[in-house]
Amino acid sequence: MQLLIKRGQHKGMGGKPVFDLWVQFELTLEEQGLIHKYGVQNFILSYGNVRRDVIKSILYAWILSIFVLIISSFTFGISQGIELSFLIITLGSYTIYHKIRETIKVQDILEGRSFACGSVIGLFEKQDTLAKMALEFRRFLEATKTWGGKEVIILEPDKEPELRVIEQRHATG
Repeated sequence: MQLLIKRGQHKGMGGKPVFDLWVQFELTLEEQGLIHKYGVQNFILSYGNVRRDVIKSILYAWILSIFVLIISSFTFGISQGIELSFLIITLGSYTIYHKIRETIKVQDILEGRSFACGSVIGLFEKQDTLAKMALEFRRFLEATKTWGGKEVIILEPDKEPELRVIEQRHATG
């Protein structure tokens, strides 16, 4: 497996630069076969930072609701403004959370996916994160080759774990 990466840049809102990162898995025929055999195309590789995204979405919804409360209080009255504001907090938090939450599935990276980053540092952090996800997914594909077999992992202090297959049977499927 290889991880193909393409970097770029374009102007965003207000002329600020936005850094683009495009990634795609390039698979061998054997890896493609394992993905289709076990049906892992829709497996989720990453949900992003859930805690940060929830806090951010709630904060955005509160700011929006305060703005709506002020405007609607002058227009409709304070009681209707409070009701509308509460509705925005409830629905807005949920909607904004799902907009900013970043779910990355195997199929996304198989087809190639673009990510927009606000800074060069963010671009390289995203690249590192995607490379780590690719390595973990590669480990998963290697493990599927021995489904149904037994493995021994030798653990010694101050050494990387060594994996030794003691019985190898290919799973039938």
